[in-house]
Amino acid sequence: MARILCQFYNPATRIPVFHRSRQTGVSLIELLVVCLTIGILVQLAIPSFQVLSDRTKRNATTRLLITDLNWARTEALANSTRLYLCPGQNSDRCRSNTDWSQGWSVFSDQNHNGQLEPSELLLVRTLALNNSIFVRFRKPGYLFYKNDGSAWPNGTFKICTAGSKVPPLLVIVYRTGRTRTSTGTDLECIQKQI
Repeated sequence: MARILCQFYNPATRIPVFHRSRQTGVSLIELLVVCLTIGILVQLAIPSFQVLSDRTKRNATTRLLITDLNWARTEALANSTRLYLCPGQNSDRCRSNTDWSQGWSVFSDQNHNGQLEPSELLLVRTLALNNSIFVRFRKPGYLFYKNDGSAWPNGTFKICTAGSKVPPLLVIVYRTGRTRTSTGTDLECIQKQI
């Protein structure tokens, strides 16, 4: 046994070397098999990337909405004023529209009439991030923060992606003005006007 090991580890022992022929490369069949394998892997990965992209868009819209809600609450407390959040870009009148998909506006409502007067200040106008994101809120469709930080009306924003397998995200606004998120695993997204 010792003799075999010595012979195996002996540097003077010649190890046979296998030489390739002078022509190197891949055959057409090998190239087709590799291309077919890559194609199948790409076809399997595309739906996963689409779901990931939809989830990222939904999460970005949710973070932006929560940021604006928290900012409006903080400003209402700091300035002791009433701040309205209205759907859409035309905030001169808070409609009873429940669709917030085209963005939202925040303005200071000094006379408590729910519309932006020339003497009042438009603070934030947020544009829609993506056409495939749907944001819905309950009726009356607007939300305002009082000077004590409380919100009226309380409710739930539902944030959905169009035609996706991604479940909706819910942004829940409490009467105290605080917000939290929740996942709606068994909820469906309805893209029609509510």
